[in-house]
Amino acid sequence: MNRFPVRKVAVLGAGNLGLALADYPGFRREGFEIVALFDSADAKIGDESRSGVPIHDIKELKKVLRRERVDIVVLAVPAESAQHVLDQVAGSGVKAVLNFS
Repeated sequence: MNRFPVRKVAVLGAGNLGLALADYPGFRREGFEIVALFDSADAKIGDESRSGVPIHDIKELKKVLRRERVDIVVLAVPAESAQHVLDQVAGSGVKAVLNFS
């Protein structure tokens, strides 16, 4: 049993990498709960990952991050989009960002 509190995580980018990260069972075992995915593609918004993580519109980012009390954001977006997406995270209360761009 993990003795540290569960850290809530959001993955930005619901492509192959983002979905794989969201569904990776090792995170939960280590005390990380993936609570949300974000994307800008209309075809993905409203869907879920295989493990049931909801995919939200990136336009809802700050609202969802605050509502879910997300501690950590994982960037899984194309490199050319990373700075723009990171700018949207600023001021949301997130304590850490992991960049896989």
